[in-house]
Amino acid sequence: MLCGLVAVVGCAPHTSDVAWPDPPTPPVIVASTTTTPGSADASDDASPASVREQIIADFSQAIEERQRCGRAPQRCAIQRITARSSEYRAFLTALMAERAAAGFRAVEGVGDFRFRIESVELTDVDAAVVHTCSRDSVVLFDLGQGDDTTDVTTRPIVVDDSIVSARTRWELAFEDGRWKWVLARGMERNMEEDLCGFDVR
Repeated sequence: MLCGLVAVVGCAPHTSDVAWPDPPTPPVIVASTTTTPGSADASDDASPASVREQIIADFSQAIEERQRCGRAPQRCAIQRITARSSEYRAFLTALMAERAAAGFRAVEGVGDFRFRIESVELTDVDAAVVHTCSRDSVVLFDLGQGDDTTDVTTRPIVVDDSIVSARTRWELAFEDGRWKWVLARGMERNMEEDLCGFDVR
């Protein structure tokens, strides 16, 4: 399990004021899916819809980068996805340093992280809140000190293969032309069932 992507839901310490109407139920997003960022900025003359589109695009790209961090913690683009001096930057910096030192990494294609954005709220001109529901089945391996996952053996050491479903509240800030993570709070967590209903047909 990626443990840390869903924020601090189970791995570290983990409220709106101007809200948009709830959007239609969006499709399930798999973090490996490529998303093109929006072109809006957070200026006063940007429409709420265009700002919301950029928040969703930047958030989705941050999830994709966080997936890459799991596979190569020593190359995690922490500054690109987290706001300066934020709690989440401190958390992610410490987590990636620990992973790199221990040789813990995910392997592409072994488990996945699925999420759905359930609501987006603009709380200030440069601040927003995103609520997500997610299911994390990414497996964490002890792969030693190699620079990639080419040293995966036929019997790699599994560090964490738990499956976690969670609802998370993310605070974002608009910084350097992007919406970046500031803080994440786990609102609900379950290892027994899929809170998001991803597997319901």
